[in-house]
Amino acid sequence: MSSAWRRATAAWLEHMQRDKDACVAVMMLCEVAAYYKQQGKTLWDAMVDMYEEYGYYKEGLATMTLKGIDGAKEIQTMMTNFRENPPKELGGFKVLVVRDYKADVRVDLVSGEKSATGLPSSTFFTMSWKITHGAAYAHPVPSRRSNFISA
Repeated sequence: MSSAWRRATAAWLEHMQRDKDACVAVMMLCEVAAYYKQQGKTLWDAMVDMYEEYGYYKEGLATMTLKGIDGAKEIQTMMTNFRENPPKELGGFKVLVVRDYKADVRVDLVSGEKSATGLPSSTFFTMSWKITHGAAYAHPVPSRRSNFISA
């Protein structure tokens, strides 16, 4: 009965949790808030401390919508081109690593070494590039539900 209650209320943490993840995230946030409250800090204080220790992070998203069957074909062509001809530079920074999750391959563009990603095949997060300036990544992501691509 306890297991059924836990499943119904999502009051558990497991590695492969795929259901009720928002509930689990809020539960974890409450635990973090309680931890820092005991230290006399707010979540904001803890976040600023973390930024000061590990650095600041900026995220951005660009989306392009291509309509109809022609748009879907164009997106597939773009993704094929990314796989076959990965960029050597992004935003003026040298690309160091390319990961193609569909082909399960990671390529170090500096040494030429190839290895498996170790992750299941996916068209969602298809490739990522690690660039020379810090830990910056770019992910071209084709939508599975409509004709748009985000990066």
